[in-house]
Amino acid sequence: MLHLSEEKILTIADESGNEETFEINQNVAGAMNSTRYYRVEVDGANHYVIFEDKDDEINANFVKQTNYADDFEDMAGEIIYTMNRDDYPREFGL
Repeated sequence: MLHLSEEKILTIADESGNEETFEINQNVAGAMNSTRYYRVEVDGANHYVIFEDKDDEINANFVKQTNYADDFEDMAGEIIYTMNRDDYPREFGL
């Protein structure tokens, strides 16, 4: 489970209840075509929460940015988690 709090804390919990917490800073929010996104800084690296369908509040990807682009259009990244409000995220390559 990933939880981004109003107190700017990201909590990642697995199915066993093990938790990791990170301070975050949201520094960009926007939409492009049908995609909605939020950029947050976690441990000095940019990450994006991406809703591929801006009207879908259930499914999103948590992506670690792998290049130095300033805008979403030029961003390249690696999906770390696929998220669903009703299920635990699927982990990619960690």
